Amino acid sequence: MTSAVIIPARLASTRFPRKVLADLHGRPMVAWTYAAAMNSTADAVYVASGDAEVQDVCASLEIPVLETQGLHESGTDRVAEAAASLSHDVVINLQADEPTIPPSTIDRLIHTVGQPGVDMGSLMYPISSAQVFQSPHRVKVVVTTEGRALYFSRAPIPAQREEEQLPTAYLHIGVYAFRRERLLEFSALERTPLEMTESLEQLRALENGWHIQMALTDWEPAPVDVIQDLDRASRCLAATHGLLA
Repeated sequence: MTSAVIIPARLASTRFPRKVLADLHGRPMVAWTYAAAMNSTADAVYVASGDAEVQDVCASLEIPVLETQGLHESGTDRVAEAAASLSHDVVINLQADEPTIPPSTIDRLIHTVGQPGVDMGSLMYPISSAQVFQSPHRVKVVVTTEGRALYFSRAPIPAQREEEQLPTAYLHIGVYAFRRERLLEFSALERTPLEMTESLEQLRALENGWHIQMALTDWEPAPVDVIQDLDRASRCLAATHGLLA
């Protein structure tokens, strides 16, 4: 199967406007994310954006851009619009604020969604911190013994029955792999009750009976959600690429 990584990028981020163009070691953040994806086995990598400035910056760096409309409810909708013009079998939705993702992790997602009967693939990471487990800002996932997603929540799941001992729990990492035709179907589906309650779009797939296969990874993400996260991402990139911190 052929595969494409699409990186949705917009300037109007609520908590950190213009973050996709934030400087990291002399390059805009989106360029680092693009470079990581280019080192994967994906057949093609694109940035999808409706912002002229993002398009111009990418063009200056010879990063291919798929032009989309300016406003979308989610990055997945932007990726779906871009994917409609492509013919790849598998599409990876990789957020621009994940510049530290290892290329091997993208490869794992491509393999995961290629398994028979799988509609979507995503990533999970073992939780070892009570603070992360309890945080409503960190999404948790519970799975079957074979790694199929049962539920995603901002609440601490599964329940912690003993105060001093964390249960076996997994952090959801919001990088998605879709069969292309399923991605286009997903974007056309109506929002669902649990999705709106938790504000988690992946619940739309579960509520419609889709098979989301989770891949366990040892990559601990360092997403850039607010400006204070830039320092952590900078240090991670420095360590990975042998740069001066």
